This record gives sequence, C-alpha cells and structure tokens, in this order.
Amino acid sequence: MMHHWLVRILVFVAVICAPFAAMFAVESGPEDALNFQALAYGVACIAVVAIEHARRGSTMIASGFVPTPWSPRLVLYGILWAVLAAMVVLLAALLAGGSIDASAQPSATLLGVTSIVLFAIGEEVVFRGTILEALDERFGPVVSVSITSALFAAAHAGNPGASIISTVNVGLAGMALGWMVLTTSSLWTAIGFHVVWNLLLAAVFGVVSGMDLGVGIVKLNTDAISSDLRPWITGTFGVEEGYVTTIVMALSMLVLTRMIPYDPYVRAARLRRTFSS
Repeated sequence: MMHHWLVRILVFVAVICAPFAAMFAVESGPEDALNFQALAYGVACIAVVAIEHARRGSTMIASGFVPTPWSPRLVLYGILWAVLAAMVVLLAALLAGGSIDASAQPSATLLGVTSIVLFAIGEEVVFRGTILEALDERFGPVVSVSITSALFAAAHAGNPGASIISTVNVGLAGMALGWMVLTTSSLWTAIGFHVVWNLLLAAVFGVVSGMDLGVGIVKLNTDAISSDLRPWITGTFGVEEGYVTTIVMALSMLVLTRMIPYDPYVRAARLRRTFSS
C-alpha cells in the first residue's frame, strides 16, 4: 500500500503531527512549542527515508534526502544561489540609503546557528519531501509545486509582521525551491539555499521571516531609506517582505531551475523503482 500516493502523504502527515499531539497530551506550555517542532522535523527526516524505503522496489536513495556523491555539488549550488540572492537584496538596500552598522555587538551562538540549520532542513523535508513527490507522481509538477508552496506560505503567515506581500514572497520562494527539488530530483540544493539564506538574513539583516533569532553579526540599518523606497527593501517581516525579494525569487524560479543538473543516483534509483513495480 505504501506505493499509493495518498497513503504516503497520510502516513507522513500523521508521523510529523505525532509530536504535537504529544505536546497537547502532556499539557506543555507555549515555551515548549519549539522543542516539539524540532522533534517533528527530526521525525520527518526519518519518515521521508523510511516511507520511500518501504515502497516496492525502492531504496533510501530514491527519497532524495539520503546523501549521494552528487549531494555536495548540489548543496554548493544552493549556497551560491543564497549568497547571490542575499547580495542583490543587500546591494539594493545600500543603494536605497541603508548602511551596515559595524558597531552592533555580535550575538551569534552555536545554539542559535544550529537551530537555524536544523529548522531549515526540517522545513525542506516537510514541504518538499514526501508530500511534493507524492503529489507530483499523481498530479504533475504544476499542481504539486503550487500546493506545497501554498502550504509553505500559510505556515509562515502567522509569523510576526506577516503581510500579504511577505506571504506572496514566501510562496514564491516555496515555488522556486519546489521546482529546484523536482529539477534536481534531490532535496540538497533546496536545503543548501534555505540554510544559508536564513543564516545570512539572521547574521546581516537581523530578521528571518519576521523573527529576530539573536544570531546577528552586523546590522543593516534601514532608518535612512525613504518611505517611498522602503517597501522595495524591507518591512516588519524583514527583507523577505521587500519587492526586491519578490523579483529575486521570481527570477530564481525562472532561471536557476534551467541551469542546475539533476542527481543521477536518485534518478537511477527512482527508475529502478518504477520498472520493478
């Protein structure tokens, strides 16, 4: 039964919801929510591999999450993508009148950096792992990317400072990442981008998806940016609310998915699974 697309989605959702059910069962407070969310992401990483391995004729490599010899290369593409995107946003902010406040006290901690890394990986597995692949097999890439991107945007709509523009931008990022996963047959380019993008936003821009994660190294000062230009750069949600980010994510989706190669090991594993079933 695990070969059926809907069964895989239902099993995956049930698995990642289990930690939250446990949170309510033990009557934990809001301060424990992040711990249970981290647990849910950890369970998701195991589930995405286990569900794929349970399919007839499949292997763990076919999940797109188990590293292959091509994974480091794909991670590097994601890192370069994130650095380039962040540099474009930073350059736009500086040209608009912003400045780098080098006097800010660095606040990066190992715990803060580790949390950003693990949560970014967890989000990629949850939104672009089993659910994306199962929907793609049943409905095709347009529907699968659209649905998972809408879910990704909705998951961030409750963050501090969220607005229509920030939700649209998160959705565009989800679309770019979703197309990248389908193009490469791997989660690792998306993971590389998501981790480094969040780290750069936290370290330089100060806010990631509306939240100050306390990992600042320098500080982008946007006080001198005029009110006319400010919506292009930032908002209460951070630079992810700016129109420049809108353009960057849209271009990423249109351009980069045509340039980055697929993982042949994952493709081969999925072809063997297809022919064996």
